Amino acid sequence: CDKDSRQLGFEVVAAAAQSCDRGEGYLALVGRIRNIVAGAYPSLLHRWGHNASPDEGGGARLSSTATKYSGLRNQGCTCYMNSVLQQLFMMPALRKNLCDATLPSDLRSSGGGITAKGAELVGKKISLHWDSGVSYNAMVEGFDEETGMHTIRYSPLQISGTVDYHSQPIHPDYVAFLPDEMPDEFFLSEGRPGKETGAFELIATGVMDNTHIVERNENAGESSEEGQPQPKSMSCGIEETADEASSRRLLEEVQRTFVHLDECARGRCFDPRALVEASGCLKLEFDVWQQNDASEFAMKLLDRLEVPLKRWSIEHFKYLEHTFGLKQTKQKICKQCLLKTNREENLMNIDCQIRGKADIHEALSTMCEVEYMEGDNKVFCDRCKEKCDTVLRTAISALPDVLVLSLKRFDLDYNTFETVKLNSRCAFGQTLNMKRYTLEGLEEMERSNVDDSSADAGSMMDTGEHENDPLSSLDDEDYDYQLAGVLVHSGVAQGGHYYSFIKDRSHREGESVDRWYKFDDEEVKPFDPSLIEVECFGGKIKRESKYPNGQVHTVESEQFANALMLFLRESEASKIQ
Repeated sequence: CDKDSRQLGFEVVAAAAQSCDRGEGYLALVGRIRNIVAGAYPSLLHRWGHNASPDEGGGARLSSTATKYSGLRNQGCTCYMNSVLQQLFMMPALRKNLCDATLPSDLRSSGGGITAKGAELVGKKISLHWDSGVSYNAMVEGFDEETGMHTIRYSPLQISGTVDYHSQPIHPDYVAFLPDEMPDEFFLSEGRPGKETGAFELIATGVMDNTHIVERNENAGESSEEGQPQPKSMSCGIEETADEASSRRLLEEVQRTFVHLDECARGRCFDPRALVEASGCLKLEFDVWQQNDASEFAMKLLDRLEVPLKRWSIEHFKYLEHTFGLKQTKQKICKQCLLKTNREENLMNIDCQIRGKADIHEALSTMCEVEYMEGDNKVFCDRCKEKCDTVLRTAISALPDVLVLSLKRFDLDYNTFETVKLNSRCAFGQTLNMKRYTLEGLEEMERSNVDDSSADAGSMMDTGEHENDPLSSLDDEDYDYQLAGVLVHSGVAQGGHYYSFIKDRSHREGESVDRWYKFDDEEVKPFDPSLIEVECFGGKIKRESKYPNGQVHTVESEQFANALMLFLRESEASKIQ
C-alpha cells in the first residue's frame, strides 16, 4: 500500500482506540490487529520484527538476536564455502574493490551491471531465482522509498514453445507453482518464503522478449552439448577461452553475492546457489556440493579470481595481489664463500605445521628452521664450482596487508595411511609480530652475531633470541598484525562443520569496543572475543560433575572445534582493511 493508505489505516486504528472506554475494548482491538498482522507475508513479518506465530509466547515480539549482517544459506554441505565468503565479505575495502571490478557488459551472464538497486531498477527487466531452482522473468514497475519494496510484475509464461537459449518448455511439475501475473510488492533482495530466493539478474535490453526458465545444473562443471547457447566469445566478438569464461562467471557470482549480502535486511540470509555452481571451475578435491577443505577453497578462489581481474580490471587485480600476496624466499648460503642465492615464491597464505606445537609462534618458527647440508648432502655452489657445505633457510621477504595463516590440522596417519584431524592445542593472541620470521629479521640477527664476534660461520645462522634484542632496529609497526577473523572446523577429518568468528571492521565514531560476530551459515549473532581461547585453541578440556554425596567426578575430553584459518590485518591505520 502507498503512504496515503497507510495513513488512513493508522487513523482508523487511532479512532477505534479512542472509542474504547474499557479494557475489553482494547483487548478486542489488539486481537483484531493481530489477526490482520498474522495474514501478512512472512517476509513482511520478519521485516517488522515480529514472529510468524502471533499466539506463541503471548503475541508478536521483537527479535532480540537480529544483527546488521545477513547469513548465507547452506546447500547441504557448503559450510566450507560460506565460512570463507563471510570472512572475505567482512573486509570492507576488499568487498568494495571486488564489486567495483568492471567486466564487459556483453559477456556478463546478466547482460548488464549487477550493482543497480533501489529506484535504479525501475523499468528494467530482471530474472528472479526461485527456491525450486527455476528462474522467471519480470519487470520492475515501481519502488517505494519509504518501505524499500519494489513492485514486480512477472512476464506472461508460455506453457509450450520452441526450445532455444532464451526459452525452454515448462516442466509439468512447475505449473502449479507459477508466479502470478498480477503485480506484487516485496523486498527484491529478500524474496518471499517458498518463492523468490532474493537472487536476481538484470536482462540486457533487446536480448530477450519472452520469459525463460533456467533449471540450474546441480552437477557443477558438467554440461550437455544439446540446447546449450553459443559461446559468448563467438557471439559478441570477444575472444575468451573456456577457462577464462568460467573464471569470469565465478567473479560475477562473487560480486552478486557480496552485493546481496550488503543490501539484505538484517537477519535475512542469501542463497548462493549460483556461486556454488560457478565454483565447479576450482577443481576442488571433492565435488563442490560435498564438503571440502575450507583452506583449499579459499586459496583456489583467490587464485581463480585473479584471472578475470588481470584481463579486464588490472587495477583491481593489483589490489587483490597487494592485499593477500606475500613472498616467501628460500635462501641458500655457501659456508665456504658466503654466496647467498635466493629463490622467491609468491603465496597467498602461510601453511603452519601444528603437530607438537603449543602456539602459533612455534608453528611459524618451524618454517624458518635452518637446515645444514654437509657431508654427502653438500650442495653445488655457482661461485666455488663445487659441492660445498651449505645452509638452507626460509623466510618471508614481503608481507601482505591481510595475512592468512592456515593451520594444518588435517594430517596423514602413517600407521593407517588415513587422514586424521589434529585437535591439539595451538594458542594465538590478538596481535602477532612477524619481524622474526622475515628475511630482514634473519639478516639483522646475522649482522648482530657478526658484530659480537662470538660465532663462527655455522652459528651465525642461528635464528634464536639475542641477549640484547637484535631486532630492535626494525620498526614494530611494519610487522604488527591484529587478529580480524578465525575460521573454525568442528568435527573429524571425514566430516564436520565450518563457521567463522569475525571482527567488525566498519568504523563507528565514538565506539572503542571491538565488535565480533559468529557467522554460522544462515545465523549471524554477536560473539564475545574473550571466548576465543575456549572456542578456537583446541586441546583438551576438563569438566567436573558433582554428585549429591559430595563427590566430584572430573572428565577430560578432546575439543573437536578448533581454529583452521587465522585472518590478520596490518595494524598500521593507513593500511587497515
